[in-house]
Formats: sequence, C-alpha cells, structure tokens
Amino acid sequence: MKSEDIAKIAGVSRSTVSRVINNYPNVPEETRLKVMEVITKYDYRPNAFARTLAGKKSETIGVFFIIDGVNDDAPHLVYNDFYTAYLDAIVDIANKKGYYVLVQTVYGDHDYSKITKAFNEKRIDGGILIGTRKDTLTKMNIENITQELVIFDFEVESLESFEETKHVTILNSNDEAAMDLAVKHLVDLGHCKIGFIKGIEETLSARQRYNGFIKACKHYGVKVDQRYILEGEFNQEVAYRQMAAAIDGNTVADAYICANDYMAIAAIDCLREHQYKIPEDVSFIGFDNTRTGQLMTPKLTTLTPDFYGMAKKAVELIHLKNEGESVNLPDLIEYKVDLITRESVVEKK
Repeated sequence: MKSEDIAKIAGVSRSTVSRVINNYPNVPEETRLKVMEVITKYDYRPNAFARTLAGKKSETIGVFFIIDGVNDDAPHLVYNDFYTAYLDAIVDIANKKGYYVLVQTVYGDHDYSKITKAFNEKRIDGGILIGTRKDTLTKMNIENITQELVIFDFEVESLESFEETKHVTILNSNDEAAMDLAVKHLVDLGHCKIGFIKGIEETLSARQRYNGFIKACKHYGVKVDQRYILEGEFNQEVAYRQMAAAIDGNTVADAYICANDYMAIAAIDCLREHQYKIPEDVSFIGFDNTRTGQLMTPKLTTLTPDFYGMAKKAVELIHLKNEGESVNLPDLIEYKVDLITRESVVEKK
C-alpha cells in the first residue's frame, strides 16, 4: 500500500498524509486521528528512502567488507570467522541502539559504486569500512560523502590527500606490538628458526604484521632468514602451495607466525600430509582468533584483536554524530592485541 492509497481512504491529500507521518504540527487533530486510524488499520509503513529525502534519519548503519581480488560467486563472508567476528559485534551493538545494519561486500572495482550510492542516497546514517586497501577511499569517492565514516585498519597518512576528512575516524589494532608478543613467546620457548606467512601487501594490517615481525626478530636477536618467509596473501590455497614448496626445498622453519589463522591452518594441513607432526616438529601462531582455530587439533595459539571494542566504538561514534553530539577524538585510535596460548606451540628441544 502506498501513501496515495492512505490519502484516498482517509479522504485527505497525499501531502496531509506525509505531514502526519513526519509529525508536522500544522495538522488539525481530527485529521491526524483520521489518518492514523487508516495507517494502523492497514499496517502502513512509509518507505525508508522517502523518509531520508524528507530530511529524516535512515536509522541504518552500513558495513562494507572490502574483499578485492576474489571470485564474487563464493561465500567469502559467511564462512570467514574474521568478518563474522566484526559483523556479530556490530549488529549486536547497533541493534541495542535502535539501528538496522546494511551489509555490502566489495569484490572488485565494479562494487565500489554500491558504497557511494548508499551514502549519497542517504540510505545509511554512517558507514564502517573493513578490509580497506590503499586506494579504497579514492574508488568510493570519499569527497562526495558527508556522513560519519569509521575505517578499520587504515593509515592516517592516506587521508592527507583528501581535503575534508573531519567525518572520518580510523580504528586500528596495534599489530606491531602483537608481533612482539608472538616472537617473544617463541624465543622464550627456545625457537630460533622462526618463519612468517605474509598477508596482502595492499592492506595496512599485512604490512604492519610483517614489519612488526622483522622488528621483533631484531629486538630478540633472531636471524631473519628469507627462506622462511612465505607469501600467503591471506589465502589458504596460496599458503598451502607456499608450504609445499618449502617442504620440497627442505626449508621448513621450526616455528611460523602467520598473518591470519586460515593461512596457519592451511600450512599445518600441508605439513601433516607430508608426515610432519604439529607442534612437535613445527609450532604455529596465527592471528584473529577464529572459531576454526579454537576447534582444530591441536588448538591454535593465536593473536586476537579487540573485535568487540572496535565495533562498539565504531557504532557509538556514528550514533553520537547522528545525535548532533560534538565528538573530539584523534584521527587514529589504536586497540591492544592479546596473545592466546594454546596447543600449537611447544618448547623447542
């Protein structure tokens, strides 16, 4: 049913129905009651987009997952614990504050227009970007966006090329400090041949984790051997192939720190298929504390970002700005990463 139908049944104009819906004061009480009676009887719900055109809030937060360079036919969001950890927390907190959540995945350049459209058509009151690359803001035309925007894992320096970014806040996990925890843990257990499986270089998290690994190795006196550095690209298949090549070349390290849990799991599978024992022969530390890593055997030692804390802050920032609150925060807020020790790391004998 449309507003025209409500107007016809109530015997008023369409503009009168609109004034009643939007609670304008210049409507006689008798007319208001007549229109509301029809609205209640037919369970009429005004179009949300029409409300935003009238200057109303959409009461919706957009969550955009950037997953460039993959086949968009595959269900990358549903089966990836990293994404669902953020999404679960965001939806939970947003619902408590009365917001709906619009979710969009971006698999390539053709999808960025969907982000821009959601903002420009005011379908959302604010947005959260997860998995950003260096050129993400350029591709989504940030210059044309005025709503509050919260970005996870992004470089503050990358905002300098844009004129107006007061509505942008960056929330990062302190990945370099996390790598210090991981390297120290392995060194304390007697490991000296420590390898690393890298993520996608276009992401800040991948660069910080690798740079943090190199820095921590130098700090604890561990030689960085390039034979033990594998290109994983945050991808299980790539990590598996890289580990298979290391096995063929007899260049397997005593322990690996991986830029995410899924690469660790793939590398472990490959080693087991070649008769390696985990963790007796090779120890592993992952990143992201996925549900899969918690349930596997042996349970995966991992580094865990503060998913809930970051999600809570993101939703609160958007809510406060929508309420007209003046929020003075630094451009960048960093969150601690914790090390969770489980069964995939043992003392080197």
